[in-house]
Amino acid sequence: MSYQSINPGSLATQYATVEYQPRFDHVNKKMAVVDQQIAGWAALNTLMTTMSTAAKTMSEADSKVKGTLSDDTVGSVAVGEDAVEGSYEIYVEQLAQAQETGFSFTTGGDGKDFELPTTGSFDITGSKGKVTIDMAEIAVKNGGKVTLESLAAEVNKESANTGVEVDLVTLNSTDGTMGLSFRSTETGAANGFTINNFTDSTLETSFGNRQEVKAAQDAKVKYGGQSGLTIPLIPIKLKLLKVSPLI
Repeated sequence: MSYQSINPGSLATQYATVEYQPRFDHVNKKMAVVDQQIAGWAALNTLMTTMSTAAKTMSEADSKVKGTLSDDTVGSVAVGEDAVEGSYEIYVEQLAQAQETGFSFTTGGDGKDFELPTTGSFDITGSKGKVTIDMAEIAVKNGGKVTLESLAAEVNKESANTGVEVDLVTLNSTDGTMGLSFRSTETGAANGFTINNFTDSTLETSFGNRQEVKAAQDAKVKYGGQSGLTIPLIPIKLKLLKVSPLI
C-alpha cells in the first residue's frame, strides 16, 4: 500500500461510522417506537371521538320521544326532553270551558240600534278585575243614547281590565230579538265572572231576560287513578279537544 493513496478525511469518516453507528441504530429504533406510540394515540383519539359522537346521537334520539294518542280527535300531546317511553290510559271526563252568560232583548225591529236606559250603572267583575259600566257616560259618547251596539263596544273596550268580552247576536230575525252574549276570555273555573250591582231599577229590568249558558269549569282528566293535565314526574302535557273514554 502506498502512503500517498491514503485519504485522511475518508479514513476519519470510516472510523467515526464504525464508532457511532451502533448508537445511531439505537436512537433510530427508539424513534421508531415513539412514532408507533404517536400513531397509536392518534388512532385511539379517533376511536374515542367516534364513540362520543355515536353516544351523543343515541342520547339525542332517546330524548326525542314522541307522544301520540290512539284517537287524535281527542287532543294532542307534547313531551319534554326527559320523557321516557311508556303507555298511559287517559280518560277525559270534561273539558275546560269559559263562562257564557246571555241577555235577550225584544227590540221590535230596532236590532242593534235598540235603546237601553241612559241612567244607572252595573258592575262586571272578572278574573282580571272589576269595571263599572256607566250608562250615562256611554250616552255622552253616542249622541245622548245607549244602544245595544254602543254598550257592547264599551264592554269590549274594558275586556283587558275584566277578562270578559261580549258579542251582539241576532236571536230571532222575525221579531227582532237580539242578544248580548258575555263570555270570559279564558277557560277555567278561576276565570268566571259576575254581572250585578245595577243601580237603576229600569236598567236592571231591561236586563231581566238572563240565561247562564255555560259555567266556567276546569278540565277533568283521569289516568292511573290520578287527575290533572300534567302526568306527575313525566314531562307530558295534553291539549284536550273533546270528552272521550279511555284513549
